[in-house]
Amino acid sequence: MTTMAKPRWVTLPPHDLEAEAVVLSAVLWGDVEAHSTGLEPGDFWAPMHRSIWAVMLAAEELLGCDVSWRTRIWATLSVLSGLRQAGLLEVLQAAALGRLDDEVRRVRELSARRQAIELLQRAEAELRA
Repeated sequence: MTTMAKPRWVTLPPHDLEAEAVVLSAVLWGDVEAHSTGLEPGDFWAPMHRSIWAVMLAAEELLGCDVSWRTRIWATLSVLSGLRQAGLLEVLQAAALGRLDDEVRRVRELSARRQAIELLQRAEAELRA
């Protein structure tokens, strides 16, 4: 008689794609600078959001805060154009901007939960080894 393995349910780690989209949108529309949120690319759950955030942080670092408004406008238009071509602009535009502080906190909180889960999973794997 063969025994069947117990089904192993796949559980997604804690995340909130809408909160991540709100944060990205706020930076794209100029409501806040990316570095002022304290978020890092790894704080985002969605790989696409991590990539976009990394580009935004790099652009801010490259441009700095002291560049002329014209340079910032052209840089922003270039980013927006690239996102539109990739089909990502509409996704980001759909997010509401009024909840930015709450969404930054939510992204940070869920990132911490994912990190804690990863640590526990590693510890469990080491105990079983």
